[in-house]
Amino acid sequence: MEQVLTCCPSRIRPERLSIMIDSFHRTKKGDTRLVVYVDEADPRIEEYKKLNHQQYIEYGPFRFQAGVVNYFSTEKYPGREFYQEIHDDHVFITDGWDVEMMRTINDHGCWGVCGANDTINLYFADPARNPGAAMISGNIIQTLGYWFLPCLRAFRIDEAFRELLNPFGLIHHRQDIVIDHVCWHDGRRGFGARAPLDETSKWQYL
Repeated sequence: MEQVLTCCPSRIRPERLSIMIDSFHRTKKGDTRLVVYVDEADPRIEEYKKLNHQQYIEYGPFRFQAGVVNYFSTEKYPGREFYQEIHDDHVFITDGWDVEMMRTINDHGCWGVCGANDTINLYFADPARNPGAAMISGNIIQTLGYWFLPCLRAFRIDEAFRELLNPFGLIHHRQDIVIDHVCWHDGRRGFGARAPLDETSKWQYL
């Protein structure tokens, strides 16, 4: 059984997913596995099925982002020591990010969350900002029975997650670990969009 399970929902972005997977394998150093969830009715399902990464992709009925992560971490792959949630528009930059994020959590008592520098959440000026490309210790999920609040779908799940754990001092940030979130909604925060406004961004943010 792998030590870390990285969970990724993907929607209408097979080409972005391929870039993310390549960067994941180029930079991970620990016993870390990636699983991707794709809606079996996705408009670009045939393109997904042509990717050279089928061993990482699971197809199933539509689930929102929170539902995918909770499904992987509590139903399909329970019992891992650590879990991570990312998107198909992330790009892993820092070598050994997984080992360093695990070490950060373990150095704080083996309970907690480690957030990376996703180049977006830097716009928060205080330590309470959302943890980017977050890794969480499995004991928190096993205690709560979920990762993201089951009543939520996608939007604002990070904020709810932060508000739940921050009062206990369980969120830690590593700005030296870069997992770049190359997304359209950068532009809404004054930084200039680094990705086009695609169908997934329209569906989720507009």
